[in-house]
Amino acid sequence: MEIEQIKDLMDHFEASGIYKMEILLGEDKLIMQKQPPAPVIAAPAAPVQAAPAQAQPPAQQADAPAAAPAVGAQPEGVVVKAPVVGVFYDASAPGKEPYVKVGQHVEKGQTLCIIEAMKMMNEITAPVSGTVADILVAREEMVEFEQPIMIIKE
Repeated sequence: MEIEQIKDLMDHFEASGIYKMEILLGEDKLIMQKQPPAPVIAAPAAPVQAAPAQAQPPAQQADAPAAAPAVGAQPEGVVVKAPVVGVFYDASAPGKEPYVKVGQHVEKGQTLCIIEAMKMMNEITAPVSGTVADILVAREEMVEFEQPIMIIKE
């Protein structure tokens, strides 16, 4: 591979939404990787006095999906957003345990999920250490660029 070809590839890579690329040409291997954009950290919402929630029977609580935040509501914690458009995967393969679960403590840099974009697997890592407060998308759900996918409370 010529140096001009490598420079051209680097320019295209830098301008793209891809964060890691590996190219194999015979015995030559070129790996390019960059950091995803920093997550947007939401300011904590002002405390609001809410009416006490009515308890559900235990069977319903286990099966009930997590409620999505109200439109316009500011979630508490660090909002992890999708850096690319693609398919959300919470595990490394079908049938495998998810990388993280709600309530689990994570360390900064720990893999949270994978977003597949154009046959490229983009590992999404924790921007901060904390507890996974909410996972906002389901396995194999299509996510948009900058769509909130998780909330981590520091």
